[in-house]
Amino acid sequence: NPHTLTFYFQKSDANTWNVAAYLDNNTTTSVGNGTLKFDENGKLTGGSPITLSITLTNGATSPQTIKVDFSQVKQVASDFIFYANQDGFAKGDLMGVSVAEDGVIRGMYSNGKVELVARLAVATFKDKEMLVRKGNNLYLLNTQSYTPVITPGGILSKVRSGFLEMSNVDISKEFINLITAQRAYQANARVITTDDQILQEAMNLKR
Repeated sequence: NPHTLTFYFQKSDANTWNVAAYLDNNTTTSVGNGTLKFDENGKLTGGSPITLSITLTNGATSPQTIKVDFSQVKQVASDFIFYANQDGFAKGDLMGVSVAEDGVIRGMYSNGKVELVARLAVATFKDKEMLVRKGNNLYLLNTQSYTPVITPGGILSKVRSGFLEMSNVDISKEFINLITAQRAYQANARVITTDDQILQEAMNLKR
């Protein structure tokens, strides 16, 4: 689960800032504090990193120690601007997958992460003629078949994601679906034409 850290900076003298960190809008008890010191050129000379001790009550390991790096912070004579990045992620749900030519399956998560999930394997045989054809592009081993050689996808063949293999397609069924879609389109077109004619007749009645 995500947690929000809020940092408060208070200037104590010309080149010194006191820093306090609070967790999840709790501004009563800080989870860590420190002092950042700068030289006359605005370069940080001490105080980084600042160590935080975070107590969690949602089942996570507690307390957790986090070191916040302020080494890139500079003191300049302008408005306060703070640039930061994170190296952690909130909980993510799997939103989709992609398959590369080498068979690598990557999962895309709602928190922006892309993770390697698995890799497809391809099996081949020394003598493919010894396989028993079962139809629908399926084959089975028989008693004389050799042990299959299994390799990661992309070595023996490339994996094509999103393609429909010709051998898995029932041509007659696809033609029927195509004719059905064509007839449905023609019927809808006729309805539009008839509706246009009715509207035209109504306009003529008014004239």
